[in-house]
Amino acid sequence: MPLNKLRQQLESLEAELAALENLDPAQRQRLEEAIAQLRASAEEEDAAALGDPTLAERIEASMDDFQTSHPQLTRLLSNIATVLGEMGI
Repeated sequence: MPLNKLRQQLESLEAELAALENLDPAQRQRLEEAIAQLRASAEEEDAAALGDPTLAERIEASMDDFQTSHPQLTRLLSNIATVLGEMGI
């Protein structure tokens, strides 16, 4: 089930984010907000909210921000984007 995969990826991303100490506060906040929106939408099984273009933009911006400095975060964000794609979002 795509929603279960999304939830698993969000848990992994939250754990990775919690372990990072040297993350810019603005980047952390942007990512935490995106995670919260994804989690709320997944819990409500709200595909329309998951397809919010601003959410996709935040995920992509985070991937760009972390590509060299935090490759693990980039991988997890990519996995989430893949799951959303599998859901047609």
